[in-house]
Amino acid sequence: MQKAEAMDAGVFCEIMWDIFESMVGLKLVSSKSAKDRSGKGARVAAVVSIGGPNRYAVILEGSEKLACMIASSFSGETYSGWNSKVEDAFAELANITAGNVKASLGERNLMLTVPTVIHGYDFYWSSPKMEILDEVEFLCEGETLSAYLGKEKPTDEVFRFGRTFSAVLEKKHA
Repeated sequence: MQKAEAMDAGVFCEIMWDIFESMVGLKLVSSKSAKDRSGKGARVAAVVSIGGPNRYAVILEGSEKLACMIASSFSGETYSGWNSKVEDAFAELANITAGNVKASLGERNLMLTVPTVIHGYDFYWSSPKMEILDEVEFLCEGETLSAYLGKEKPTDEVFRFGRTFSAVLEKKHA
């Protein structure tokens, strides 16, 4: 898998470890194989975009149980189910991660968007204009946390795909 041009290989993984060690207080363990996520309860994903001359995104995905553990660790209170505090904590984790990525990219004039959080069962997220540059997977207290770093594809690639897709639709309806 291609790594972000301005970040050395392994930096995204180190960012995650550092955040969990210094701020979250939960231990991450690298995991090479993805766990089956189907039918395992509610899931949560958070997205923060990094805008500027180049556009990036940080996406975190894990279980509702993991989001509750993260919120509990951040606040010192115990959360066992989804609520606004758990949502805020997972969003903040994505925001902190994106801020660290932004600093590591070495590019000027980058800005973060506010986090978007998705919560539910059996959902699918997609960002067709993003190319995944790095993907890391961890186990945390027996729960899987996936972290993705994406970069927007060059405009000519997006338009080329759009024209191709339009041509396919035109042939189909002719």
